[in-house]
Amino acid sequence: MGFKEFSVYLNGLHIVYLLNPSHRFEFRMLKRPRMIVLHDTGPIPLTIEDYYEKSVNELGQPKTHFVITDTGRIYQTLPINVCGNHVRKRNDISIGVSLHNLIPSKPMSSAMRYSLYKLRDALSVEFGSLKVKTHRELLVDDVRELTDRLGISSDIDFTSLLTLTGSELENYKHRLVDWVRDNLDEPLYTEMLIERIDEVVECPGGYPTYSSIIGSQL
Repeated sequence: MGFKEFSVYLNGLHIVYLLNPSHRFEFRMLKRPRMIVLHDTGPIPLTIEDYYEKSVNELGQPKTHFVITDTGRIYQTLPINVCGNHVRKRNDISIGVSLHNLIPSKPMSSAMRYSLYKLRDALSVEFGSLKVKTHRELLVDDVRELTDRLGISSDIDFTSLLTLTGSELENYKHRLVDWVRDNLDEPLYTEMLIERIDEVVECPGGYPTYSSIIGSQL
């Protein structure tokens, strides 16, 4: 059985609900969400259906609640009252939104950006004011939280963690991990911090923060 599409409305915003009836999922219920987390669908161009199937194969269910295409079309792949599987420690308080085929060399289209704002507004009507952050912002927040606790945040260049890309980001992360191993004499926290540093990824696209998306308006 293939995919089915249904027109749905969220506070007046038209959304296409995408469903593959052949899949059966065991969902966890979502607590009242407090944030929207932005992702991209990866560096390899995928159709919406391929991204859905890739998420199911890797994670056991669709990854995020919504996917926004370059043309501004909004797809919903999960009910907003269930948990996604898109961000560590925050799945039960966040709504996941994937920006479709957004890569660093391809600026976000005005249609995609407009639909993101409209979706943010519709969800805020439903749940109250919601913070919006990229996945990368949250991962760097995790590094900052732990380094604050350890009293070493002044030794970390968080701007580089947020803005560097490709090999430059990986090289900085390697240098940072070496510094942590040489200067932190707490094995448990050392491994926790290294794990958090390793998790920092480039997403979505060339926009490391939500404020950079806002600042890139055409």
